[in-house]
This record gives sequence, C-alpha cells and structure tokens, in this order.
Amino acid sequence: FGGCVTVSVLIHYFTLAAVMWMGAEAVLMFQKIVLVFFKPTTRYIVVLSLICWLAPLIPVVIPLAIDRNLLVKRIETNTSTSGYCFINNTGTFFGAFLGPILLVLSFNIIIFVAVIVALVKHKLKRSKELNTKFGTLQLMINIASIAFLFGLTWIFGVLTVLNANQAFQILFKLANSFQGF
Repeated sequence: FGGCVTVSVLIHYFTLAAVMWMGAEAVLMFQKIVLVFFKPTTRYIVVLSLICWLAPLIPVVIPLAIDRNLLVKRIETNTSTSGYCFINNTGTFFGAFLGPILLVLSFNIIIFVAVIVALVKHKLKRSKELNTKFGTLQLMINIASIAFLFGLTWIFGVLTVLNANQAFQILFKLANSFQGF
C-alpha cells in the first residue's frame, strides 16, 4: 500500500470506530437510565468493546479488497499530483462511510429520545425541581450533554455532506472539536 491509501484506511476506520463507541455509550446510558436495574458484566463490556473495534473493519476492508483506488482521490496534472487521501468513489463513500454513520446516528437518536423521556418523567415525579428556573436549566444542560455524548452533533456533518453549506461545516467543526475533552 502507498502512504495515501494507508492514511485513507486509518481515517476511515478510526472515524467509524469513534461513531461505534458513541453507539455503545448510547446503549450503556439507555440501560442505566431507562432499564435502571441493568448491571453490565465484564463479559458484556468485552463483547461490546469487540463489536466497537471490529465492526468498523467491515466497511473499511470491503472497498479495500475490491479496489484500493476507491480510497484515494488524486488530481494529476502535467507538473504535479495532488488531491486528498480519502474515499474517491461516491457510491463507496455513501455505502461504506456515510451509511454506517447514519445507521448509528439513527439508532442514537432513538435511544436519545427514550433517555430524555425517562429523565423528564423522573423530573416530573419530583415536580418541585422542574418548576424552578434552576431545575429547567439543569434539565437542558443534561439534554445537551447527552446529545454531545451520543454524537448527535454529527447531524451537522451529514448535512455538510448532503448540502455543502458552509454554516453546517462551521457548526460541525465547533460542535465536534471538543468531543471527548
């Protein structure tokens, strides 16, 4: 492999692995907040970890096995070769990169709604808290924190790809630059 193909594969894999871990965080939070009495065992965590690290290999390896030139965008002129090291083919991009991200993002949105409903129900049971400005502010901060944790800010990234609007690019960069910080 050339250096550019290697960089493309690594970017592809680690981006999908990060998105899978956001999905795992959603599953664990759902189990803690909605199911309440669920206690993950060590075996459960190991299996979840293996899924998060190994599942992204599938959409990375398949295009690589078909044609490694699908992973490199090169622009050649008489004097130089330039471009970028990422998925070249539109179908491959949507099927092997954006598709898995949309799948996990859709899953996380469903889990997000379930978790927020459970939090609001819990707050409503203790109605004194939700009726104050502080209680409402605390709930909004919780909702925003969970949205960041679940990677829902990647919606701006999807909109950037689909729309190419600079506003979405800026929102995506700002919203994701502090993830994990």
